[in-house]
Amino acid sequence: MGRNHPPSRLEQLPQEIHTEIISHAAKASRDTVRTIMTSIPVMTKAAIHDRVYKNMQLSILTEHPLTSLTSYTDLMSRCLQAGNPEAHYVKGIQEYFHHKNTVEGLYHLHLATKGSYQNAFYLYGIVMLCRGEMEIGKNIFEKLEWQHCKTTADNCWKDIKRSLHGIHVETLPCYIATLKMVKATITCHPGTKMSRCNSYFFYKQMRKFVLFY
Repeated sequence: MGRNHPPSRLEQLPQEIHTEIISHAAKASRDTVRTIMTSIPVMTKAAIHDRVYKNMQLSILTEHPLTSLTSYTDLMSRCLQAGNPEAHYVKGIQEYFHHKNTVEGLYHLHLATKGSYQNAFYLYGIVMLCRGEMEIGKNIFEKLEWQHCKTTADNCWKDIKRSLHGIHVETLPCYIATLKMVKATITCHPGTKMSRCNSYFFYKQMRKFVLFY
């Protein structure tokens, strides 16, 4: 007969602490959560807490948003209910770009900006800029601290292009009209160091989105 080992100190911790541990692990990956649950079965109950789903890292879906239309549906549902920013980012892409449901899409993309997910800041910000909602778009971009480091915005766009791969991104008439309007406000010369002026930065980001390059 096997021996009954006394519970470890970790296993004896309150469930609230278990939930806190799992919720932090969820930020790393779903695999990390599964490993903890396998190694310490007593923590399985803590893993179903909304806090865990809110923090869950969903790179497998953010990189391929349409995947959750046929797979991971329960995971998406739980994460959306818990207010997971990456889940709202995925849902926003599905609705706005794939289903052409702009109202629902903007709703989810807006909710995605409530966390610290930088790709959500960029995507919601650039969509609002291109739709002519300049103040909203600029305020969202401030979260990227682009004036201190423009590389962050460039990296976000690379990730977003990957997310939108295989999805038809429609060029709305308002995008073209707004792009022309912003171009007319540029006061610095694009070929000099002064190209870092605000108008040119936003024009450059919008142009990449509208022309999708």
